[in-house]
Amino acid sequence: MGMVYFSQKKLLLERGQSSLLVINGLLARSGWKLEKQGKNDSHVYSIHDKRFGKVFKIQGIIHASTADLFADIYLRVKDLPKWNSSVAHSERVDVLDDHTDICYVCVNDQAGGMVSGRDFLDVRCYEKTVSESEGTIKYVIASMGCEHVRKPVLSEFVRGVNGPNAWIIEAMPPGPDGEERSLFTSVLNTDLKGWIPQSIVDQALSTVLFDLIKSLQKKYSPQGGATAPGAPSSS
Repeated sequence: MGMVYFSQKKLLLERGQSSLLVINGLLARSGWKLEKQGKNDSHVYSIHDKRFGKVFKIQGIIHASTADLFADIYLRVKDLPKWNSSVAHSERVDVLDDHTDICYVCVNDQAGGMVSGRDFLDVRCYEKTVSESEGTIKYVIASMGCEHVRKPVLSEFVRGVNGPNAWIIEAMPPGPDGEERSLFTSVLNTDLKGWIPQSIVDQALSTVLFDLIKSLQKKYSPQGGATAPGAPSSS
């Protein structure tokens, strides 16, 4: 198993780095179209990619520091179900290096039960940058579906396969009351497997993104809400 594992580890590290490149390329593209409107201007947008198909994203301003959000998304994997209403179970399967790990997640039913719960296995890789001009911090956490010897497919679950997914956390100037704020972006692309109409898939994935933003709003905002980019602000 040793040689097999180390061979797989090399491939997984490469896949993690590849996910960062893909995500940065997707975010730099123009042509994102409004998919579904949400509250507080946190809308879901989509774009078509020749390789991965339909890719979704959502963006909002969360009243939290970049460090806190990074810890919630990347470091405290087991705690995801405590605040993310879409997640039923999560665990870190393996640590490949200081910036790359393997994460296993089970999600709840979506689209009013029309899409049953799925499990996902992903390699995640992150980069941290600091702008030279303002010294602001930005995290890009990217992931893609993978296989791992410690997490074979289980017969009781339908395993979905994630394409390029990401969580981008960027520091912002403090709010009107001096509270820390971050611009949070989530990118989602997945193959849910099974015979599911595309309209239901679109609905389910949009709901996952809305739930993520709503869960972070509830966790961090005293009012249980967050501001989206472009929304009125006194700062």
